[in-house]
Amino acid sequence: MYDLYKPLRNYLRKHELFSGLKAVYYYFQFLQFDVALPRELQHPELSLRPPYDLGLFEWELQTLTREMLLNCAEDVGHSLFSWKAIAAANNKIKHIENETWGLLAKEGDISFEMARIANRQFHWQLGMNQPTISRYFRIANHHLIRPMVIDEFGMTPEEMFQIGVSLSGHFLGQAVLKTPISNEVNSVSPEKCAAFLVRFCRTLTEHKALARSAQTYDINWAYNFNSLEEFPLIRISEHQILCPIPTMLLRRFCDGLYFDLVRRGNEFHPTFGLAYEDYVGDVSSAANIRGTFQILKAERYGPRTARKDTIDWLLFDDSATLFIECKASRVRLQAKVDLLARESIYIELRKLAGFIVQTYATLSDALHGQYESWKPAGTPVYPFIVTLDNWQRFGLIINDAISENVKAAFDEKGLDQNLLAEHPYTLCAIEEFEQAIQIMAVVGIDNFMSKKIIGEQARWELVTFITRFFEAEAVEHTKALFGLEFAALEKGNGSTKP
Repeated sequence: MYDLYKPLRNYLRKHELFSGLKAVYYYFQFLQFDVALPRELQHPELSLRPPYDLGLFEWELQTLTREMLLNCAEDVGHSLFSWKAIAAANNKIKHIENETWGLLAKEGDISFEMARIANRQFHWQLGMNQPTISRYFRIANHHLIRPMVIDEFGMTPEEMFQIGVSLSGHFLGQAVLKTPISNEVNSVSPEKCAAFLVRFCRTLTEHKALARSAQTYDINWAYNFNSLEEFPLIRISEHQILCPIPTMLLRRFCDGLYFDLVRRGNEFHPTFGLAYEDYVGDVSSAANIRGTFQILKAERYGPRTARKDTIDWLLFDDSATLFIECKASRVRLQAKVDLLARESIYIELRKLAGFIVQTYATLSDALHGQYESWKPAGTPVYPFIVTLDNWQRFGLIINDAISENVKAAFDEKGLDQNLLAEHPYTLCAIEEFEQAIQIMAVVGIDNFMSKKIIGEQARWELVTFITRFFEAEAVEHTKALFGLEFAALEKGNGSTKP
């Protein structure tokens, strides 16, 4: 495969790094925020055709950025600041990926390839937005998580998110930040602003070393770790910091927070899940503005010598009940991207099956009258697994594998497999739940869910289902649920100034 890679390497070695990083910055601004391109980066057909039709994709530009850091010259070389130059590099990336698949793919790889393509691409298509930032701020500011954030970062969640939102606002307008920075709006100290930069920034030399250590030349090449995922800022001189992909900065201090805290081991594991569980409850309550739902939090049930936990949340109206299980676990990166170490994928599939079977185990008890605060009322009951990460893309694309794992886990637990047919489960990511629960508050749980579980729709992501069946309700009745908190964070926007 290295022979396929060499033309890209040789091409980039002839080109100068900063012109390429600057071009990438403008293309991401164009693709993510519809910012007009400089004349040199325009293509005549961009005004006539969508950029995806021209083969301009964020995920390939992300790969190109990694390869620029690895191969481009820092001081001399041809400029990459033109459509022609970037297109030539991008086409080499496409060629590597296409040919590598043809040469190295094995029988049975296609389903797993679809899963990792989804994980590579879809988050770019969804982008970062106000609800995402508000979600991770609420979790970080939960009373169980807040002390960990302060200890880990040396600042409160409010301070960290205000700095992050403020810096992101700066980088949306220009790619380079002059340091040191001062704060002229809120009470965040210059020392904490500097600490934020230290945490999420590395020098060019360090980025090159990280890229080199992660590089492989096999079927995983396009999915190799990109140092900008962990350190989205690049210190290019003593007093200048570059952010080539601002969306990666936003993502880093939001969902990337999980990976900073998970390293804390036992301190993290029992608490982060509880904070996420409370967040799902907050979403349910915030959506219940008409008072159509009754909402019950998890409680203990069963004999004193063998007490169990109910489902995390019971949410019901006159038409049906949702049995909501909340899972904050993330799909391991290796399982998302590594087509060679197949066992890592199977481990995650078994974990996903465990989430599902755990939900049915407590559902079975509830349907047999063992819950104290809820009894079957003859209306439909819908199991609903709400994940912080998007396990739907990973698990349900690989249909046969997940079905086999679920059935095996049912047998191991001694559960009646008829429950799967009588009460089909729905797996969804939290961003989908935030929208779906607002729609259900208007149209009713059963009206929504009875359509979702039918035929192929049962395998659709909720966002696809909503677009197909409840688009008008989504437009009219869904909103960012915690806008006031985001507005408070946004007051820091522009507060970091050179």
